[in-house]
Parts: sequence; C-alpha cells; structure tokens
Amino acid sequence: MQVLLSVIVPTYNCGDYIEECIDSITNGLPERSEIIAVDDGSTDDTRDKLRSLCAHCDKLHVYHREHGGPSRARNEGIMVAKGKYVTFVDCDDIMHDSFFEKAFPLLEKDLDYYIFSMERHLQNGETDHWSVEDHFYPDVSSFADDYIRRRRLLIYSSCNKLYKRQLLIEHDIRYDESCTFGEDRLFNYDYLRVCRTIMTSSVVKHIYLQRSLNSLSTRYVPRFFERCMALHDAKTKCFLSLSKGTTEKERAAFVAYDLSREVENTIDRFPYSPEEKAENLPLVNRLVFRGPWDENSAVDLLLVLGSRNCGYKIEKALEIGRKIPVCGISSAAETPISVKKLPRRALCAIIL
Repeated sequence: MQVLLSVIVPTYNCGDYIEECIDSITNGLPERSEIIAVDDGSTDDTRDKLRSLCAHCDKLHVYHREHGGPSRARNEGIMVAKGKYVTFVDCDDIMHDSFFEKAFPLLEKDLDYYIFSMERHLQNGETDHWSVEDHFYPDVSSFADDYIRRRRLLIYSSCNKLYKRQLLIEHDIRYDESCTFGEDRLFNYDYLRVCRTIMTSSVVKHIYLQRSLNSLSTRYVPRFFERCMALHDAKTKCFLSLSKGTTEKERAAFVAYDLSREVENTIDRFPYSPEEKAENLPLVNRLVFRGPWDENSAVDLLLVLGSRNCGYKIEKALEIGRKIPVCGISSAAETPISVKKLPRRALCAIIL
C-alpha cells in the first residue's frame, strides 16, 4: 500500500521538546503515513529520545547524520521519504490535533499544492491566527493573480504546506543549503513554478510555539537588509512571471507594497539590534532617498519619516531643522505629501 504522506522532522539538540513534537504528529496519524526524523548531529539526548519513541511507533523512521543545518536535513528527508506528499514540522513546534482528520479527505482531490492555516502560541499565553480561506485554484496563474491582489496567502513557511514528492524529485527542487535566512521562501517560489492545481484551506496544520525570546526577530543577523532585498527580488520575479490576469497598476502596487514591507521589517528590528541599525540604516536611506544625507546642503523642506514602532520624534526633527536653513518641517504621518510635488531642494530623513 502506497504511503500517502511523509512528515519530515529535522532535529537538532531538541531533547527538551522532541517528544511533544512527535506525539503531536502520531496523535491521529492515519495508516498511510510515516514520520521521517532526520537528526542533524545532536549532541544532547535527542538521539536517545528518538530511539525510545521508535520503540513505541513503527511509523517513525530515524536517520542520523553529521551536523549540516536544517536545510540539508530537510533535503535528506525528501530523498528517503516514500509518501506521495511530503510536509515538514520543526522539532520545537507541534501539529494541530485535528489536522489529519480534517485534511486527509482533501488529498483525494490529488492536487499539487496544499496551503493550510497556522497558529503561533506566544509565551504570554496569547495566540496569533494566520488563516487562509478555503479556495481551489485550477492553475498557478490564478493563484499568483490572487496573491498579487491580496498578498495574504501564507506563502513563506514550509510547515503549513503539503508538496507532491514526485514534483520535487522530477524538477530537482531542494532547499538551498548555503542559505540561512529565507530558505523556506525560496523553496516555495521554486515549487510554485512547477505547480498546476493549488488549494488553500482554513484547516490549521502547524502550531508555532514561541519558546524563547532569543529568536530571529531579536538576534543580530548580518546583512539583514541585503538579504531582504534578495528575497524581495525573488518573490516579485516569481509572482510577476506566473501572473497572467493582473493589470500593470496591480503589479506595480504589489512590488511597491512588498518593498515597503521589507524596509519596514528592517527598521522595526533597530530597537533590538544597534548593530543592524548602524549597518542597515544607511542602506535604507540610500534606497528611499537615492543618496546619502548631506547635513551642509541647503533645503526648502525637511520631511520627517518615522517607523511603526518608534513614532515621530518632532523634537529631533526640530534639532535637525535648526542646523540647516529650511522653510518648513512636515511629518508624513500628518500631511501626506506627493514625492513629485516636493520642492526641488527637499530633504527627507528617517528619524528613529
């Protein structure tokens, strides 16, 4: 009997929570399923716990390898999996307890790509719900059209999706093992290009557990803005090439919106990482304002921009204004200003 679904779990030094992860998968796991745990050279008791879990679950298969990172572990899982579909679960997260019961009937439709809803459970007990609607896309172009217009179809993570293994093998789609940031996105963009039929579902598959505040959102990431721009470029190229039904105005709005989000995400990290601020703020200024700020140049207007987290610092704006001859100071939040209508010698500055 053919295996219908392979659940791939890369593990690395996760002895404190691997049992919770595997138990969440085995709970309600259908007959035509398997769990592939690829241990990425753990040095704690993860291997011992996986060995113990294997003794109680004949659907769990464990593979050990030298440490090479989660992308390499996922790639190995793809190669050894036997399922018609493969999916991924991070070893410090869990699957929703009703997922298999609700999702397995959908697999009878034999589609290429399934995108499910997600939840994030925060340390303070709150829950974030990331949901998509129940919808069938007969071709990838209609999916790309919808994403360009709505931008809310949860395309980043790999853990809320099911992939046809045959398509991954035939088209040699793998995770970029040299990439340590955004590898899920790049994998999904590559897979979209070979898809035909797609379904989004309100069924919750993956639950991301925020176990530590020392996450990607708070720790220093070298070349963060440069990496964001590379992901922006990959995303826009993917969707613009696949979309057949969007207008030039919709496509331009999509590119502009995505670029603004990457800039915003970069600025939002500055309060947590002064290193990133020092490294990336000049790059943001160069992108937005087409060049460095010359404090000695005369200007007609000082336009003050603020980030979402920091708000507008009028006192700082006035301090800057006193240093240079200006005829006015304006906050973009209070007075929307068209860039085309700015005075010739307008000065823009990000105030954090």
